[in-house]
Order: sequence, then C-alpha cells, then structure tokens
Amino acid sequence: MRSETRRFSPICRYLRNRLFLTGMIILTPMILIAVFAPIIAPSDPLEIDAVNKFQTLSREHPFGTDEFGRDVFSRVVHGATISLRVGGLTALLTAIIGVFIGLASGFYKLLDAVIMRFMDGLMIFPGLLLGILLMAALGPHEFNVVLAMTILYTPRIVRIVRGAVLEIKTQDFVDAARVIGVSNIRILWRHILPNCLAPLIVQVTFGFAWAILVESGLSFLGLGTPPPAPSWGNIISDGREFIRNAPWLMIFPGLMISASVLGLNLIGDGLRDILDPRLRNIRSQPESTAG
Repeated sequence: MRSETRRFSPICRYLRNRLFLTGMIILTPMILIAVFAPIIAPSDPLEIDAVNKFQTLSREHPFGTDEFGRDVFSRVVHGATISLRVGGLTALLTAIIGVFIGLASGFYKLLDAVIMRFMDGLMIFPGLLLGILLMAALGPHEFNVVLAMTILYTPRIVRIVRGAVLEIKTQDFVDAARVIGVSNIRILWRHILPNCLAPLIVQVTFGFAWAILVESGLSFLGLGTPPPAPSWGNIISDGREFIRNAPWLMIFPGLMISASVLGLNLIGDGLRDILDPRLRNIRSQPESTAG
C-alpha cells in the first residue's frame, strides 16, 4: 500500500492544486481543438462563399461568417493550430537555447560578463517593439514569428537558469563532485541542470502564454502569420473594420486567446506552487501548527 501511495503521490499533488487543475481544464480543450482541427472544422477555412457573407450565428455557422462568406468557426479552429503551434515551438526553442546559454553563463565566469551584457541589451527594448522591428526585417512568415519571439524571450530563460546555477554550484555536492574528479560537463548535466528544472518549467509555461499574445499582436498588425492562413490575430484584424455590424468576427478569436493565456498562466502558477519547496513549506506551516 505504501509503495502504491508513493507512486501516485506526485500525481495527487498536481491534482490537488486548484490552479494547476483549473488551468488544465481550460487548456486541454484548446489543445484538442488544435490537434483535431481538420476533423472538428465543418468546412475549409479558406473557402469563399460570397452569397453567405456576414451570416449571423446559426446551426450551420456556429460563429457566423466573415466578409468573404468564410465560416468563422472553421477559421478559429484552424487558427488554434497555428497560434498554439507557434507558441509551443517558441517555448521549446527558448527552453533549449536558454538552458545552454544559462548553464554556460552561470558556471563559467569568463563567459558570464559577455553573455549577460548581451542579454541585458536585448531586454532593454520593449518586447513588442523589438518584435515588430525583427518581423519588419525578416518578413511575415510563421517560422520568422517563432524565430523573432525566440530571440525576444531567450534572455528571460537565460537569467532564470543562470541564477539557479549560481546558487546551486556553491552547494556541497557540487564541490564533492569536483573533488572526485567529475568533469565540468558532467557536473552541469548530471548535478546542476536537474536542480534548475523547476523554475525553468514554470518560466517556459509563462513563455508559452506570452508567445501566443505576441504572435496574435504581430498577426493583428500584419507582421505575423500572413493571410489568408487563419491565425487568431489576423482573424481579429480582419474583423476590426466590421466590429459594429459583425462583432462575432472579433469576439470568438479573442475569447480563444484569453482562454488559452488564462489556462497557461494558471498552470504556471500551479507549477510554481508545486515545484517550489519554499512555497510548499509556507503553505504547510499553518496545517502543522493547527495539528
């Protein structure tokens, strides 16, 4: 019985966290919509039907139609695939690149000054403004959006990993590994990196939400995913001219963006509470005192 309890205790810890559980309940449908978009969407998101333009909500068109008669529901569903894919790829790339640079910066003093001055230089500029400049130089394309946002968000990951490395490398177990002749590379990957994963996972989750917002903003400005490919940002951009007569063109993609970002932020907050031992100890103190 004890072995089974230990086996399922990590899962129970996640399920008992209300923030994490609520975030998963909100985000899971979004992921399923993005994965199964070709099956869920009733029609081609690019199919033009001039006869049925600006149709209101109906059984045939649950989210109405746009100025070209395209089914908004199908476009929003396929937009989930693009927006979540861009956000997910950005989060993955920033995690990989940020880990490598952050480990090197925190562990090797000679590299630290050069790397951190460059990262600080990138963080001086407002994120959206620098994203606009990068996209203006690279051109509107889904891959370029991922590249630009990776450049923007990597400094945050580097700072998180570097700070964790600076704290961990002074611990006794790292000194013991050096004494017995363990190489620096092995110390980094076997002893330091696993202890950096908790803050890294939390920050990457927030980065996922941030990437969805920035991609939507860039697409809204015409610098992100190029039309006619549906992205939540350019769907809202197409509908802003018709906000009075056809508000559904902006409402539904806006709700999808809000729900996705809210779900990811709740998951990030829940993971922070679960993975940070200091927060767990603070929350457990009143219970232990009451007992």
